[in-house]
Amino acid sequence: MNIVYACDDNYAEVAGTSIASLYDNNKEAENLNIYLFNNGISNDNKQMLNTLASNYNRELIYIDISDMDMNKLCETNLYIGRWSITVYAYLFIAKLLPLTIERVICLGCDTIINDSLTPLWNENLGGCIIGGVDLLTENAFKNAFNISESSIFINYCMMLIDLKTWRKYNVEKYLVSYIKLTNGYTYTPGESAVNYVLQKHIKSLNPRYNYMPNAVHNDLYLHPKSKIDIKHVKENPLIIHYLTSDKRPWVNGGEKLPYSDIYLKYRDITPWKHVPLRNIKHNNKIIKRKMGILYKNAVNLLPLSIARYISYSRLQRFRLKKARSVEKKNLYIKEELKTCILPKIGS
Repeated sequence: MNIVYACDDNYAEVAGTSIASLYDNNKEAENLNIYLFNNGISNDNKQMLNTLASNYNRELIYIDISDMDMNKLCETNLYIGRWSITVYAYLFIAKLLPLTIERVICLGCDTIINDSLTPLWNENLGGCIIGGVDLLTENAFKNAFNISESSIFINYCMMLIDLKTWRKYNVEKYLVSYIKLTNGYTYTPGESAVNYVLQKHIKSLNPRYNYMPNAVHNDLYLHPKSKIDIKHVKENPLIIHYLTSDKRPWVNGGEKLPYSDIYLKYRDITPWKHVPLRNIKHNNKIIKRKMGILYKNAVNLLPLSIARYISYSRLQRFRLKKARSVEKKNLYIKEELKTCILPKIGS
């Protein structure tokens, strides 16, 4: 089983907690290889990561990316926003990992592995190149990025990749072409690139593999017409993804949010267990977080059918606002972009 994280020093503690949960829930896995794309992790944090791995008789494999010039590789100045440029490393996964690796799970540092990864690892991609959890995005959102309405849109930080096929069809070349043509602006660094280029090659996976309890738009799976058993997903998430920047359990005050107890349980078995939680600098974020808690508690008291409608309406407003801001940039209407879509295999 091959797992990849991309991490800088700022997120070393968070990645360490995720790795601890992965080790703890996959003790029976004989071959568990964790590759860490390392963008400047300090020696102190590296030592703590190694201590964590040795506690489970495992070994982390570091791949240094600190000297990678992402702007040069993508032939444009990249949009970063509130994220780290480190996440762009996933786009170059084929050249960074050994050629012997043919399948890999990509994980964000802000995840907790709450059960064995074996079911995810054994998923049949059915000829697709990647698998991920469908975010149930609206057509207006997909149209803004010139993505087919029939395609799904997945989160970038949980992908099961058929790396052998990825290499065979040189997916990296398509990704770089897309980013260059859009002047380096992608929705969540790299996310829209992967969804656009591989829109004909993505398999939708069980939402248990990427459950986002504290996203800014609440439950991503509360689609009014969804057939997903959201109760089962919420009670049995395999991967918990703490998605947003101001509602996370490693932030002071975030420990009171849903599923934070699970994160803190695994943090307590890491070398960072005595490190104080981080502080939020801006008061508006504190207010926003408290309002989010009140909203979620109120919605959870409602009948499921009503809760689905309210939550999905809120999600729509958020995404349509993002779609309008993207459309104003006029980056995704270029005819040349069609050359960046990887054709169906065999066509």
